[in-house]
Amino acid sequence: DLIFSMIFRDEEQGTFKWTRFYTKRALRIWPAYYVSLIVCWWLAIFPLKAGEYLPFLFFIQNYFETLPNLNGGVYWSLAVEEHFYLIAPLLLLSTASFRQWRLQILIGLIVVPLWLRAFTYFFMVDSVWMFYVRVYFPTHVRFDTIATGVLCAYLLRFRQDIIAVVKPWLPLISASLLLLAAISAESLSRYEQAPSAAAGVVGFTAVALFCGSLVLLSQTHRVFDRFGRGVFRLIAYLSFSMYLYHIIALHYLGELLGKGSASVFWFLIHAVLFGLLTMLLGALSYFGVERYFLGMKQALTRRWSSVSGAVS
Repeated sequence: DLIFSMIFRDEEQGTFKWTRFYTKRALRIWPAYYVSLIVCWWLAIFPLKAGEYLPFLFFIQNYFETLPNLNGGVYWSLAVEEHFYLIAPLLLLSTASFRQWRLQILIGLIVVPLWLRAFTYFFMVDSVWMFYVRVYFPTHVRFDTIATGVLCAYLLRFRQDIIAVVKPWLPLISASLLLLAAISAESLSRYEQAPSAAAGVVGFTAVALFCGSLVLLSQTHRVFDRFGRGVFRLIAYLSFSMYLYHIIALHYLGELLGKGSASVFWFLIHAVLFGLLTMLLGALSYFGVERYFLGMKQALTRRWSSVSGAVS
């Protein structure tokens, strides 16, 4: 996780500042996010009443039972991310005196949601709707995804000894996690009317660990060097914007798909068009909104660096 790599670096150098961290996060996320909400409201993408937009303004939409559907729930993971960024730095930095326990804490942040999902699934879910309300969207059962990224950042920066041990096995580990994630995802789609425990409990963590293994692979085996690092860099630049606007592409291309046949050929055309339209909308957001505030963030970073240098 790039964000926590910078937190670990600043902590190590003694330059971490709470106000700086949260200001930079706000400039990165809030402007583009709120503009996308306005666009979706203007295009009537969300079938919501005016008052139902209020949770979205405060990043608490993933805890409202009236919203867990494809349209209302599209921003749920951003709410999880915001909640994690609010709590995790406090947790990690408050344990600075117990750094020997950092690894255990990060593993715990991955395991705890797994147990919470299992308990919730078996004792608090009696319908598909409750599955999404209580297992799929809430932060307290889904922050293992971001915690996995933080664990990768910690291992790469502080525990090269562990990296050296697992490095030869990383391709096999990634392949195994991909298989487990694929089985879990398939069970979720096969039993859509009764989501299975494999998908709702184990599958989410398997997907997170698989993505984490890809991060470690990219840093230890250079597997992406041969496939055009520039392409991945472009996608990385646009990824947040693409996330914000992919619901618009889904909305309009879904109508297009409904007018065609259900053939594999038509599905592939739909997938290509969806990717192109999402990237186009992402580029418009990045160059039209995000880039200005990223420049503001960089200017503040330079100012803070110059002030820190003058004080030191």
